[in-house]
Amino acid sequence: MKTGDTLAPKRTHGNGGTGNGLAYVTPIAVLVRWFPDKRGVITGLAVMGFGFGAAITGQIAPLLLPVIGVANTFFVLGVVCLVVILLAAQLMNNPPAGWTPAGWVAAQKSTAADYCDLDSAVRTPQFYILWGILFLNITAGIALISNLSPMAQSQAGFSAVAAGSVVFVCSLFNGLGRIFWSALSDRLGRKAVFLLILGTQVPLLLLLPLVGSPALFVVICCYIMLCYGGGFSTMPVFTADTFGPQCLGAIYGKILLAWGAAGVVGPMLMEYVQKSSGSFATALQVAAGLLVVGFVLTLCYRRR
Repeated sequence: MKTGDTLAPKRTHGNGGTGNGLAYVTPIAVLVRWFPDKRGVITGLAVMGFGFGAAITGQIAPLLLPVIGVANTFFVLGVVCLVVILLAAQLMNNPPAGWTPAGWVAAQKSTAADYCDLDSAVRTPQFYILWGILFLNITAGIALISNLSPMAQSQAGFSAVAAGSVVFVCSLFNGLGRIFWSALSDRLGRKAVFLLILGTQVPLLLLLPLVGSPALFVVICCYIMLCYGGGFSTMPVFTADTFGPQCLGAIYGKILLAWGAAGVVGPMLMEYVQKSSGSFATALQVAAGLLVVGFVLTLCYRRR
């Protein structure tokens, strides 16, 4: 990636800077520099691909497994990913220094936040508030994902095959939520969107164990997955708004550790609660409680 190289994008002139971090984080760090006027939309599109990729691969892999075996399936998918990623990476470049979209003027003057580095960011309460919000939203979402198929069968009467279809449909809403909520955050603001994402899930998680209607069960699960994906895609631009785009790769890479931590803690916590209580309802109530804590954290957020 070369700062100042303008071969890839069509839009010309804006923020330079270097980006680093995870393979997932780096494209977002570049995109928010090219599209400072549409941070939410462009980040949502990028993260939506991340969600849909998992859903599509989940449909392709079962077709390949009986034909070429487990090892060859991984080999084929790995080669396809390697080729596509290497080709796409050739077009990923930072904008030149001083670039802004034509006709766009920043809503406010640059502040010290626009030049915040990782060392400075981790000394602020905002860093840990954002980390906690992401961790709690992901943990609650995983509570549903990890129990979705058995819940669909035992509670809503779906067969094992139909429950698999429910999981697939919900995964599509996970992807759609990534563009819906992040785009909405460009209009309403990041904090307001997170309050909606967290607050609206709480009553639904509490209601879900009482739902016996298959249709209503699917609708509620799809909405919760919409919020799960939305939190995942809105957090990068929330971070960019808080600390500026210059070191977004480094800063958001550390905030994204909350996703990894939630992926470990969430399933273990929910499995323990479910086995201890013998009920999915208790696990979902714990998830709702985590979202309440996340809602309070979001209320405590103040921009630097």
